Amino acid sequence: MTSGRRPLSREQFEQKIIKDANGCWLWSGAKHVYGYGHLRKDGKLLKTHRVAWEMYRGAIPDGLCILHKCDVPACINPDHLFLGTKTDNNRDRIAKGRTAFGERIATTKLTDDQARAILIDPRTHRAIAADYGVAHTQIGRIKRRQGWRHV
Repeated sequence: MTSGRRPLSREQFEQKIIKDANGCWLWSGAKHVYGYGHLRKDGKLLKTHRVAWEMYRGAIPDGLCILHKCDVPACINPDHLFLGTKTDNNRDRIAKGRTAFGERIATTKLTDDQARAILIDPRTHRAIAADYGVAHTQIGRIKRRQGWRHV
């Protein structure tokens, strides 16, 4: 909601929920590009899964995040949410295979096969980089296994 309006009531909030067959409560209002619901309250942009947690479960302790058991960004069912640290969130994302790396990253210039070829290429980093159209520092990261560790 915009600044100056009454706070969002539970009834207004629940009008934006669509319950699906998997038990998810899908936020039908505004969503972030990654699919997480959001709303404005007192001039602030709030994530709806956090609003739902506070509405149904209580305050979120400082330093904790709200994580999704179901991995549906638009879901705000408090039974599908749980508290965790940022480290917990990162571990959960990795364990569930939701971390993009290598050629799965939309902005990458290299393929997994090219990274494999770079690993065994004996030439200088600058020479390799010139052939692939990337920075020599990227070649160094690949060779030191700081990037493209999965190949």
